Amino acid sequence: MLNSTHDQKFIELWLEVTKPQSWSSIIYLLFWFPLWTIFCFAWILSTFMISIISLVIPPLGYFMCIGSVISLARVELITISFCTNPSRFLHDTVSEIASKKPLQPITKISPQSEFQGYIHFGVKYCYNQYTVDCLRYFLITKPIGMLFNIVMIPFFLVISLPPFALFGLPYTCKRCNMRGKSLCDGARSVLVPQWNAPRPSNQNQGNA
Repeated sequence: MLNSTHDQKFIELWLEVTKPQSWSSIIYLLFWFPLWTIFCFAWILSTFMISIISLVIPPLGYFMCIGSVISLARVELITISFCTNPSRFLHDTVSEIASKKPLQPITKISPQSEFQGYIHFGVKYCYNQYTVDCLRYFLITKPIGMLFNIVMIPFFLVISLPPFALFGLPYTCKRCNMRGKSLCDGARSVLVPQWNAPRPSNQNQGNA
């Protein structure tokens, strides 16, 4: 009975190797995540500084800040969905999000707002809560996640090779699959306001 239980767990673990989400997450974490994180950090930081300086030349700074943050947020939402939906992430991502929560539009100031100068207008127009959340995500959350990957990915690569591959490879697939899903849910929770990650139904929990 004990051997049967262990065999079943071993088979379940090796099933992770057959899941496309496991391999798509590995590809994303190895090749796209570090390069994209560095690019976003550098791009957001530079355009953020330029937009602050160019507030004295409206409306250049306003559109630069808004365009940079919101455009990168859209790309992030689409590309990170590759972890959980590798075959149709380009086709399904926007419609999936839009069916649950609309993507954040460019924030507009109410016509009733009192105009107090271009700089005041630019700050209110660009640096709303959504923009701040995006800046925090690209400048803090993603770089920290990249540092975590730099520490963990070499470990997973080592245990995926002989003589550890029998258990190491499926374990790596399982952990990367979980990591990819976690990154996808985390991105949507920040970049899609009021997004709630779907929870497994009671029926699925019972079957598990």
